[in-house]
Amino acid sequence: MSRRFVWLAIAIIAATALYTAGWFYAAGRLEAATDAAIARITSDGGRAGCANRTARGYPFRIGLFCDEVALDDRDDRFNFRADGLRSAAQIYNPTHIVGELDEAWFDLFASPTPYGVHFEGIRFSTRIANPLPERISVTSGPISVDENPLSRGLLIVFSANGGETHLRRNGDDIDIAMSGEGISARAINRQIDVERFLADLTIDDGVRLAAEPPKSLRGLSVTLRDVSVMLAGDARVAVSGPIAVDSEGLVNAKLQLTAHKPREIAAFLADLMPEQRGQVTSVAAGLAALGETPSLPLTIVKGQARLAFVTLGDIPPLR
Repeated sequence: MSRRFVWLAIAIIAATALYTAGWFYAAGRLEAATDAAIARITSDGGRAGCANRTARGYPFRIGLFCDEVALDDRDDRFNFRADGLRSAAQIYNPTHIVGELDEAWFDLFASPTPYGVHFEGIRFSTRIANPLPERISVTSGPISVDENPLSRGLLIVFSANGGETHLRRNGDDIDIAMSGEGISARAINRQIDVERFLADLTIDDGVRLAAEPPKSLRGLSVTLRDVSVMLAGDARVAVSGPIAVDSEGLVNAKLQLTAHKPREIAAFLADLMPEQRGQVTSVAAGLAALGETPSLPLTIVKGQARLAFVTLGDIPPLR
């Protein structure tokens, strides 16, 4: 019995040593792959960094940790900065990665107006597959958008208490679900405040479009299952249906526009556009006659938009 116990102990120690060696080998490969990716971006003219990068998680997890993360494109069109990257994957399921960032800044310098986006408390997860991940989920705490990336909170044009985005491959298509809460936006010298925004949609042929980003919106086709803006109380505006952009850039759509509690919606719009209060009140009275949840068809044919029998105007061709 004592001899068997000794051999069992030796086997356990050997297995542990082999597992430990394998884990540190994988950790070294992860760190080397990170360094190679940074070098590749730098050689292409961009800038990237992962300060104090190290692989952690022994014994049952493995993940990359960085104090700071940075990424700039070679044409200075955008830059990304983040603090406190922590990621992990279970050893037995390495394709499922979870992680978090303390804060992140994403600055867009494209003309005519540059913007800076600030996120706090980001958490993410993804299930890696080829050619694209099967799923990606990102949640964030407070979000703000500055009219100038360098203002850092002084020229905020949009803010939200929190938001989340989920993407999923669905055959050749990509399903997207997004939401935001406590939203405040500034547009045309007016302040717009809504309680919640929801979007549930599918991008047709999204896998190919993600792998080969198009240079034009022409040929894009999207199905809106539910895009809703929730105002105070139970008031809500929702739209659903397919939208497509043809080869000439003209929009075609067959949508359904639904208003929940039109009188409350009218009050919101009247406060937002006091100079149009009379027209808004008249339209709301007509909708209220249809009930508490009226629904009207919104059709767009070759860029010509109509709401029920009312012509709204033309949408110019998209590029």
